[in-house]
Amino acid sequence: MAVLHAGIERLIAATGLESTIIRPGMFASNSLAWWAPAIRAGEVVRWPYGAAETAPVDDRDIAAVAGADALSGRIRRS
Repeated sequence: MAVLHAGIERLIAATGLESTIIRPGMFASNSLAWWAPAIRAGEVVRWPYGAAETAPVDDRDIAAVAGADALSGRIRRS
């Protein structure tokens, strides 16, 4: 996945346009499909990478970061 993202980011950079890349890790909304059934059933929540730390991020927080970046002067105001 990192190779795919790097290739896309190089293409974006090659356009010469100013840009900001936001790379959130795990989306908190995914926990509804991945974790909620196990939690409701009183089962153990499993993760394929047991030693990996993760901090799920709310989709709205990602949107807020993107919006703040856009409003910080990257959008031309008339």
